[in-house]
Amino acid sequence: MPASTTRLALLYGTLLAGHALNETARDALYLARHPPGSLPAVYVALAFVVGAVSWVVQRIPDGSRPARRIVAILALGALVSTSFAIAAQRADSGWSTALYVWSGVFGMISTSSMWAWMSAGSDVGHARRDFARIGVGGLLGAIVGSLAAAAIGHLASSAWSLIAAACALALAAIGVAWTARREPAVIPEGRAPSAGSVRAQARYAMQLFVFVSLGAAVLTAGDLVFKATIAEHTARGDLAAVFGVLSASTSLAALVVQLALTPFLLRRFGLQTAMIVLPASLGAFVAIGIGGAPALAAVGLRASAGALQHSLHGTATELLFMPFELDLRRRLKLTFQTVGHRAGQALGALTIALALALGGSASSPAVLAIVLGLALLWIAVAVGTHRRYLTIFRSRLDGFEPDPRIPLPSPALGAQALETVLRSLSLDATKCLSALRLLERHGRAELVPTSLLAHPSTAVVLATTELLVRADRTDASAHLVRLLARSDDVVRARAAAALLELGASTLDVEPLLADRSAAVRAVARVVLATRAGEDAAARLTELVDAAESADPETRIAILRALAHAPARPELDVLVTRLVARGGPEIADELATLAISRPHRALAGVLVDRLSARPTRAAVHQALVAIGDAGLEALVARIGDAPRAMRLLLPDAIAAHLTPRAGAALRDWLDSEDDGAVRYRILRAMGRFAREGGPLPHDVARTMDRLLERTLRRLVKLASWRAHVHARYGELARTDAHVALLDALLLDKQRATMERAFRVIGLRGLRGEDPEVLFRGLRAGDRTSRESARELLDHALDGRVRDALLALTDDDPVASQASRAAAALGVTLAIDPDAIERELAADGSDMVRRVAARAAGRR
Repeated sequence: MPASTTRLALLYGTLLAGHALNETARDALYLARHPPGSLPAVYVALAFVVGAVSWVVQRIPDGSRPARRIVAILALGALVSTSFAIAAQRADSGWSTALYVWSGVFGMISTSSMWAWMSAGSDVGHARRDFARIGVGGLLGAIVGSLAAAAIGHLASSAWSLIAAACALALAAIGVAWTARREPAVIPEGRAPSAGSVRAQARYAMQLFVFVSLGAAVLTAGDLVFKATIAEHTARGDLAAVFGVLSASTSLAALVVQLALTPFLLRRFGLQTAMIVLPASLGAFVAIGIGGAPALAAVGLRASAGALQHSLHGTATELLFMPFELDLRRRLKLTFQTVGHRAGQALGALTIALALALGGSASSPAVLAIVLGLALLWIAVAVGTHRRYLTIFRSRLDGFEPDPRIPLPSPALGAQALETVLRSLSLDATKCLSALRLLERHGRAELVPTSLLAHPSTAVVLATTELLVRADRTDASAHLVRLLARSDDVVRARAAAALLELGASTLDVEPLLADRSAAVRAVARVVLATRAGEDAAARLTELVDAAESADPETRIAILRALAHAPARPELDVLVTRLVARGGPEIADELATLAISRPHRALAGVLVDRLSARPTRAAVHQALVAIGDAGLEALVARIGDAPRAMRLLLPDAIAAHLTPRAGAALRDWLDSEDDGAVRYRILRAMGRFAREGGPLPHDVARTMDRLLERTLRRLVKLASWRAHVHARYGELARTDAHVALLDALLLDKQRATMERAFRVIGLRGLRGEDPEVLFRGLRAGDRTSRESARELLDHALDGRVRDALLALTDDDPVASQASRAAAALGVTLAIDPDAIERELAADGSDMVRRVAARAAGRR
């Protein structure tokens, strides 16, 4: 804001006081000289005039200081009002038509330019609070102006209202010039909007133009119905007093709405509801008129428009311009609220004029039915406009790196693309590997030629072997047998394992028993043990003896070979016996083995291997493959495992996408006291839910309890930081121990905020990604933070929303803590000694120790 809110409210009130005096005098002087039926033509003329005037006003130079433009407009308004006051002494009526057009144009230009100046440098978060307060000042000014016009109408000619209007406008011009005398030049935002943001703004601007125009059409039609009804039942000499009293009454109602209803609706129900209230009210009264009560409908239309247009609806409309960049915001506001508004007025006026030309009246059911249709369309456009409004903020949060675990989509391979891929299966190893990956991705492994196993590159041979085995390509057996003659031990071992997986029953393995590679020899023994025949039992016994008596290298090779062997109960027994012999080198191989040969006997050993980082992902897969026994082995360790192991258990449990896993995580979260472990559980539950795991139906209650506790912790941390700043003062920056306490509390606050957003994600967030919002709130630029806050305001409700918005505001930390505490109903300690005792009793050992050291620095 370029100045204090109170001063801006006073200036805006002075402007609206002058505008109310102008409008009251205009209506009285015009209707005293012209019939109400001529008003539609005047509104159509307004629509043509306002475009030219808007074009001229936008070219008034302001030197990056918007106040210069509004000062020039107000000074011109005062001069023209004085001129019309002098012209009112003439007997002809042409000047009254010019007054009507001028008053309408000036009202739109002056108020939109005033708002453009007042909103310069503001953001959405502050605008929600400040615009409502400024609106109160404007309504007070409108009430004063209307009452003054009514008094002047009783005591003297309406021309004196124009003199009073000129004085008010001149005073407003002086006030703006004085307020902005030291105002710095407005510097446009340095951050260039993204292409997505520009497209979103263009679509939103078009929708907002339709919203403004439709609103003006409905309001104009209602205003004409009201004025025609009043003119039919009131003497011409009393019009000024009647219009003044009615204007003051509706302004008073608008003031009550602005003070009592606007902040509540914006806070409790959001911007969309505030946008819909006025068109819904107008539509309801139009329906009453269609039902047979046109007089009541006319009064209701005027009362609704007067009470809501410049209060709740005006504040909501001003907020709708806030997503635009500053310079674009000023230009669009002036254009939309002049050209768009007057285009809508012309539409409403033409509707009434058509009805009058056909012999009807402004309050006939046919006209009211058209107005009702426009009101319903206005509501529909309001909903769409709000959706676009939120899209603007989402587009500003674009650009975050996608989750690398989510595969990127790729198009289907057409005939020409397929031919290109197959040509890439050449001697160039890099091109060949890329082509193989592409064929695998599209499920076209049947097109891989088996002759590629003769490629000179070991990497290509191994990749081809993996692809052929996964596709169960038994036609590759002959080429795999040839690989057994290669000199590379890795290639020979993989070829032997591939033949075992493909079930090469005729493979001559006797020569392989003497191979120099332990892996090849192990495959040969397993092949012999799995073949049917009279000596099958003897071969199996030889394999068991070799496994139990051999060195660790041989046992590992046999385990790896068993992973490729067909399922046989006797081989499972062998795996159990190998595990029993133990050794870490054996255990590290179990995860890979258990994925292909899941056995419940392996579960306990695998859980113990979670601490080994290189095989942790394979352990997760193996435990999932084992099934319920693997999950129960994990759950059984929750109560007695050391802390290091308990930090690893949540991710392992979440890998089981079953109802039992979801319930286990929920129950553990309810009973866990360790904050770090709770964080791991929350993170695991989030991934569990994203990957399709079914959480218990009552998880929302658990999340609500945890969210309440987390938010209270956030408020407490914020209040402690405020205490550090207030009690230690300069020491918070210069003393190492006090600065460390401040930094530690800030770090705890950020970690707790992340935990809160994880809880909110599991609890449910209307249409938004909590991770994106959290990252937006932590962004370094104000645009991203305010975009995230606006989306958060839309997605949450109640005291949770109020507390989070308070804690993420740019206000000092003391203000954040007090506002959030008020939202949650939390009573904060005020006495410094009591706060010191809270720090000394905190559950975090680090906080207690650092706070004790900082306390000794006083």
